[in-house]
Amino acid sequence: MLNDSGEIWCAPNPSVRLGRNWTMGRAQNPAIDADRAKAAQPCAECKEVVA
Repeated sequence: MLNDSGEIWCAPNPSVRLGRNWTMGRAQNPAIDADRAKAAQPCAECKEVVA
């Protein structure tokens, strides 16, 4: 927010995701679950070490 003019700017950000919020009645976002599952998998270089 620009205090002098009172302007509020926003821009789309596909990296920001809204998660579950029971007070707002919002269910879990399946995209968040997919990202977490993908992040939990070791990269190709690490698979050899942890296997």
